[in-house]
Amino acid sequence: MGVSPLTWAVLLLWLTTATASADPKPNTDETTSGDSATRPESESVEESEFHRNHIGLFVGALTPLSRKFETSFALGVGYERRFLKWLGLEAWADFAVGGHERAMIFLAGPIFHPVLGLKIITGVGFELGAEKEHPGARVDYVVAVGAGYDFQAGPVTLTPEFYFDFIGRSTTNITYGLSVGYSF
Repeated sequence: MGVSPLTWAVLLLWLTTATASADPKPNTDETTSGDSATRPESESVEESEFHRNHIGLFVGALTPLSRKFETSFALGVGYERRFLKWLGLEAWADFAVGGHERAMIFLAGPIFHPVLGLKIITGVGFELGAEKEHPGARVDYVVAVGAGYDFQAGPVTLTPEFYFDFIGRSTTNITYGLSVGYSF
């Protein structure tokens, strides 16, 4: 039994509000050095150190681990909204085709940015799939866990990443590849 999307949403909301209320107020003392004296009071130092929005395109491969190893081509798109320097919420969709099946996976969940460019990817959602041997679509729930590292050059990011997709009760896939993104 997996964790419901509602549970993830409540947890994310709780973490966001609990951390936001614990953050210290920015120093607006005009005697400090740097640009803090010219920064508007509503903009904190932490808010100016990262971009709140990020879109990305993923190109890679998907390999099922629970049946014969037939690697499929994977293509995906994602959007992340960061609430804090270390916490964001991402929604993404992956399309995989190859071998004996086609599948689309739709996921959403929190992304943690503990240090530098490292990110821990988590998500829940569903998979729509079809196999050549068995006509008709199937729908399964998905839980994903993975990691990536953002190499940033201005607003552009290059991110090698991998994650495990736990689909239904019997399938585990590993998805790996490279994302090219833009932060704003």
